[in-house]
Amino acid sequence: MTYKLLHALFSSHFHLEHLIFLTITFTVHNTEM
Repeated sequence: MTYKLLHALFSSHFHLEHLIFLTITFTVHNTEM
């Protein structure tokens, strides 16, 4: 699911902000688990 979202993000817009936001979200999810 995450890969699909990542792919969609890369396909539509490759912005550093999006990448940072995604990384933070992923890190938070990992920390929660």
